[in-house]
Order: sequence, then structure tokens, then C-alpha cells
Amino acid sequence: MQLFITVLILIPIAILGTVYYQEAKQMVIKDFGESNQQALNQFAASVELIVNNIIDISKQSYNDSRLNSIMAGNNSDNPYADWDYINQKINQIKASNRYVHSVYLYLAKSDKVISTEYGISDAASFPDVAFMNWYKNDSRTLILADTHPVKFWNNSPQTLDVFSVYAHLPLDRTNNYNGALIINIDQSMVYRDLHARIPDNGETPFMVLNSRKEVMISGLKEELYTDIRAKDHFQNAFSEPEGSFVSNIENKDQLVVYNTAENRDWTYVAMYPFDGISRSIHMIRNIILLMSIVLLVFSLIVSLLFTMRAVKPVDELHKHIRARTRRMPRKGNELGVLRDAVIDLIDNHDQLEEKLELTVPVFREKILNNLIEGVYASWQEIDHDLRMFAMDIPRKNLTLMLFELDGEEDSDGYKARNSSFLLYSISDTVEEYFSNYHDIGSFSLVNHRNQLVLALENPSSGVGELMVRIRELQQKLLNSLHVSLTAIVSDEPTDLLHISRNYREVRELLKYKILYSQMDIMLTSDIRSDNNTAYNYPYDKEELLKNNIRASKKDEALGLFREMLGSISKDRRYQNMYQFVFHLNSTIMVLINELGLSVDEIYGEEYSIEQLSNMNSKERVDIFFSVLIQTIVDVIEVNKSTRTNKYYQRITSYINDHYMQEITLESVSEQVNLSPTYINQILKSHLGITFVQLLNKTRIDQACSMMQKEDLKIKDIALWVGYSSSKYFIKIFKEIKGITPGQYVRGYHTDWTENP
Repeated sequence: MQLFITVLILIPIAILGTVYYQEAKQMVIKDFGESNQQALNQFAASVELIVNNIIDISKQSYNDSRLNSIMAGNNSDNPYADWDYINQKINQIKASNRYVHSVYLYLAKSDKVISTEYGISDAASFPDVAFMNWYKNDSRTLILADTHPVKFWNNSPQTLDVFSVYAHLPLDRTNNYNGALIINIDQSMVYRDLHARIPDNGETPFMVLNSRKEVMISGLKEELYTDIRAKDHFQNAFSEPEGSFVSNIENKDQLVVYNTAENRDWTYVAMYPFDGISRSIHMIRNIILLMSIVLLVFSLIVSLLFTMRAVKPVDELHKHIRARTRRMPRKGNELGVLRDAVIDLIDNHDQLEEKLELTVPVFREKILNNLIEGVYASWQEIDHDLRMFAMDIPRKNLTLMLFELDGEEDSDGYKARNSSFLLYSISDTVEEYFSNYHDIGSFSLVNHRNQLVLALENPSSGVGELMVRIRELQQKLLNSLHVSLTAIVSDEPTDLLHISRNYREVRELLKYKILYSQMDIMLTSDIRSDNNTAYNYPYDKEELLKNNIRASKKDEALGLFREMLGSISKDRRYQNMYQFVFHLNSTIMVLINELGLSVDEIYGEEYSIEQLSNMNSKERVDIFFSVLIQTIVDVIEVNKSTRTNKYYQRITSYINDHYMQEITLESVSEQVNLSPTYINQILKSHLGITFVQLLNKTRIDQACSMMQKEDLKIKDIALWVGYSSSKYFIKIFKEIKGITPGQYVRGYHTDWTENP
């Protein structure tokens, strides 16, 4: 019997080992895929932001009245001047984004194409015919074209792979267009730059597929334009909007992670080395099987040798249990006596009890996590697990809240705080707070994303009172733990079975945090109700902002920027805030180019587009652009001071060299190539005097030097330093020195007699 039981137990172990291999493999694929989705999402978000920025530039291109007039075909006295103006505008567009390779403007009336790379060409002979095919055959106003090759220059044998934004102009028409704007984006530069900036990506390749699943962005040129599903290792793949799977590529296991963009049919793909992990799972499976065999053989041997000896301890154990259960005889309550005996046995095993106590909180946290993730399919499953672990938590009429740690500014810049210990401290404070102020049930969960989830029974006082309590709690945490939290409150009541829907909603609405300030409270109903507001970029204030920056009016520029930020954040659409961020950043880049400043000097060498895409609060937007504006103004002031010092040296040098001649402000103006007014402004800022005052002072100082060394007549000295009249010389001398020339000389020559 002993042998039979041993075999009966150990054979399933071997079977379970094989099952474990399959389950472990699927679990590792899922976990590894989810953990690496973040890098793929970051890559995808960066590509989307680049494309949206280019599309935004395309939409702005027809706001120029002169460009509008040129494209409409109005008569012009100087068409070459118009073409120069167009060339200047398209070069500004190219300079506004580092990923732009070339820009074309097609003038339908003259059938000409003006390009940053090819100059002015007839449409019929233009090297890139792809856009002309689109212009003639596609009635859509603005599209994002797939990657296609274009020549480096006219008649060039070499080509560059680009994807393009095609825009019929003007944008508000449905036919009879005046032309088109084409912006070509270098796919290889986008790939290299973004791939290099994703942390810890190693050699992980990324790809972007179009709607036909053809490769349009990749690090390998030979992969472009190929249907990825035609490859053996990608057969029947990408059937879902997102997911992950293991594929054998070149005899090595690769984990393929992919997702599809929401607003266009692009699929983003990343492939991670999985061969080592796959081998490890195989090895674990083999070890389990081997251990099962060894254990089976060992058990057989032990069973044969010690079966008889093992009977005695078992009998003693049976006697011990019987003795314990008879210790407290209770008529009709044998089960209760047995329970007491078992508890008493466990009480004598402190180590076992300690391990059980450490395990229970882990399972309780797992149950809470399963609730908010929507793992449970019925109330029966929920009730079973709650009873098993004696969890007394509210079940219905719940309000779900999500608290996220706000970022903090340190010496390395703005970054998020990340501390599990801090989050658990916050959780304790939150639960204690609501237990003191409200006699209602609650439970909380730290989800290790710098977030705390709190479910609270709906207070009878309503949402208004709850908002007051949350603000009081935020201030308490700020004072005690020096942390600030943004709260998202799902004000639609729910229960444990459906709480996952509210959780997914508040997670999704975290994107709206960019519209709010730190320690704000966001109600899901408020955000949902305003999601149809039209985008209204403050164009009227943009030009005034640039003028204030050019004029070094720092306070006025910062005030106007914050006014623009406040107006754009009122529409409650986070997409509009991101459009505002990238639009304003593009405008500032163009301004930097116009001022002849260095982009690296203003932005810093570590600047990347991820800095813009990672902004998740108004504070970050405010800090980024405020620092940017102040830096530009400071650089302008430094450059202006340098130029002013150079002009001052030029003016004073000319006066020192020509003071003895008959010079005037106008003559000096012609010589130093500065206006008379500007000359006086420079002298006022450096010396506090005008040009005439400086000229007289220079002449009188030279006259004093001559009087100290030589015995000369007043008339000769006056003529020598540039005065034609000795009387006028004496008058100016007395105004400056307070004494006459004669009185001045007597201090050096006692026998000198004043003789004009």
C-alpha cells in the first residue's frame, strides 16, 4: 500500500512538470511582453509626436497672406522675389524639425515646384513624381504617405527613403486647389535617433508597418517595402490590435511585441532576444522531470526498507491525536474538539505559524489586484476568496480614486519620484485619514506605478464633501511626508465585480493630467463632458510673444506665455495641450534660427523630443518653456552687450584719433556705420554723456596735457585740439574744469602770462 501511494503521488509530479513548462512559458511570454511594451510604447509615442508636429506645421503653412496671394496666382511685378520668399518659407519649415529631409511647394497656376533640395523646376520634369500622382488622383486634403524613395538631388543615382505629409492648399477647400505642400521625413534618421534614446534597449530592433503590413520605418534598408507577413516566422501574426508572441528567427527565439496606433493603421513592432530565457525554461522543465525520477527511485527504496519501521510513528501519531481530541470531551461537538486539537498542534510549531502569517498578506494583496484588474468573472469567485482570507471590505456602492505621485524638481531636472516604501507610507496615512473622518469601509492597493488605488464606500455627504476631504488629505501628506499627489476620482458608483471598468477609466484619464496643476483633483465626469472642444491655438498672441523675446522683454514674454498656456488648458483636451506644446516649440525653434542663435546653446545638448512627449502636467510645460524663454532673452542680452561694447570701442577710438579735426555727430555716424541716435544711446549707457560732451571732454583733457608740459598761447592750444575760436575754447574749458585756462596753467608755470 505504501509503495502504491508513493507511485501514485510521484507520477503526477512528472506530469505536472511538463504542464508547468507550458504554463511557465506562456506566463514568461506574457510578463516579458508586458514589461517590454513600455519601450515600444515610448518609441511609438515619439514617432507619433514627430508626425503630429509635421502635420501641425503643414496646417500652419497657409496662414501667411503673402504666400496665399502667390499661390492664388495674383499678378506680381517681380515673380523672382515671390519665389525667393517661398524659398525662405520652405527653408524655415525644414529648419523647424531636424527630421525633415526636404520640403516642396507646388504652384498649380504656374505648374512649378519650388524645393529645398531641387530649386525651381517644372512639375513635368520634377524628380519626385510620387506627390504629383497623389495630387492628381487623391482628393483628400491632408494625408500621411507611406515610405518611398526620393533622389538626393536632381539626376542623382542615390535615393533616400522618406515618408511624407501631403497637404492640398488651401486646406479649407475640397476642390480647385492652388497647389500643395509636401514635407518629406527621413525615416532612417527618425529610427536612429529614437532607437538610440530609448534606455536599455540594447540591440532591440524596432519596425513600423503601414496598413498593408509593409515595413516603412526600420534600421535595415533591405527590410523596407516588404510585407512582413510573407516571412515564415510571421505567418498568421498581427491578427490582434496588440500582443506578443515567440518566433524562431535565424534559429534563435525572439519575443515579438507589437501594438497598433489608435489614430492611424500603423503597427509598431519590437523584437527582443528570447533564446536564453527559452533555454532556461527548458532546463527547469528537465530538472523537474529528472528530480521526479530520482525522487521516485529513492522513495521506492525507502519504502521497501522502512515500511515496517514507519508504521510505529504513524500509530503513535494517531494515538496522540485521539488523546488530544478526548482531552476536552464535548457531547455533540466532536468537530469543535478536533479543531481545538489542530490549532493546539499548530501553536506548538512557531515557525510554521510565522510563515503562514507572512503569506496571508501577499494573497490578500493579490486578491485586491485581481479585483481592480477584472480577473473575477462572478460574485461567487469573489465571495469565495474573501471568505478564505477573512477579508472584510466593502462590496457595493463604491467610489474609486487613483492617487499619483507628482514629480519633483532636482539638480538633474524634473523627474518622477519612485519609492515603494514611500507609497506604502502614503497608503497607511490615507487609510488612517478616511477611517478617522468617515465611519465607512475602504481598501487600498499600491500598484507600483507611483500610484495608489483607493476604493471607498460612497459617503452620505456627497462628492462635494469628498473633494474637501481629499484636498485636506493632500495638504496633510505635503506637510508630513513632503509629497504631492494628483487625484482622479471616478464619481460613477460601482461594485467589486465591475470596479475594473472604473479603474481602466481613471488610468486612461491620467493623460489629462497635463491640463491640471500638481495636487489637483480630476473628476472623470468633468473630463468626459468636455472632450468635444475644438482646438483653438492662440495665434494672435504668438507673434507678440516673439516680439517681446526679440526685444528682451523677459517679464512681458513670460506673462504672455502663461496667458497662452492658461487659455489652451481650459478646453479639457490633453491632445490639444500636446499640440500647443509642439506648436510653440516649433515656433521657438524658428525664432532661434531667425536670431542666428545655436539650438544646442538654448536647449542644451541633452535635449530630445522625449522631453516634450513626457510632459504630464502644466508645471512641467510651464517650467520647460519659462526656462527656454529666459535662456533666449539672456543670450540675446549677452550678444547685445558684446555688440554694444564693440560699437563703444569703435566710437571712442574714432573720437580719440580725430578730435583735433572738425567732426560732428553725423560725420562720426557715417564713419562707424551707426545712426546718430544709437551713438548717443551707447555713450549714455557707458559714460552717461552725449557725443558732444565726450568730444569736448576729450579736447579739454588733451589741452590740459599740453598746458602742463609746454608754454603755448591759448590760441595755439585751441586750434591744436580742434577749436577755431579761442573764446569758445575758454568758455568750454571753464564749464568743464571750473577755472580759466590761465588759472589752470599758473598751477604749473608761475612765470606764465595769459596771452590769448
